Amino acid sequence: MKKIIFIFFLILSTTFLLGWGWKKKEPKAFVFLSDQMITPSNVSAKMLKDVYDAGERINYLIFKKQTFETDQIRLQVIKVEPKYPFYKVEVAYTKDLEIDTNKYFLFDYFCIHQEGQYILRVFEYTDFDRPLVEGFFKVESDVYKLDGKEFKQ
Repeated sequence: MKKIIFIFFLILSTTFLLGWGWKKKEPKAFVFLSDQMITPSNVSAKMLKDVYDAGERINYLIFKKQTFETDQIRLQVIKVEPKYPFYKVEVAYTKDLEIDTNKYFLFDYFCIHQEGQYILRVFEYTDFDRPLVEGFFKVESDVYKLDGKEFKQ
């Protein structure tokens, strides 16, 4: 009987201690991606998308609950290829932007010309280890190759 009580107490205390660190953290920022010009005044769910054509303009809006802490951020686009046993990751695009620390948002655009799966990561200059926000999107090409010939969709 003592063993059963001890095991029950051990399971209960382990569950309590492990569950202590499971508090859900709220995101610091949000990123919205669209093929149309996107600003805080015109953002809507209808215009958001996550699949783009190669060379198409990818507009983004980064929205924070609080003002930005630094006057510069780094925008990084990483290409991820899951075809390998270990994911092949390469930096496809990087840009450092100066921002107004009194604002809660930033919007701009970029273009990607290679098809694949991508991660958009935004860093504040105070912390390059943890991104402020991440967004996932895919670039597809409308040109298909068959027997060495190119066909457009």
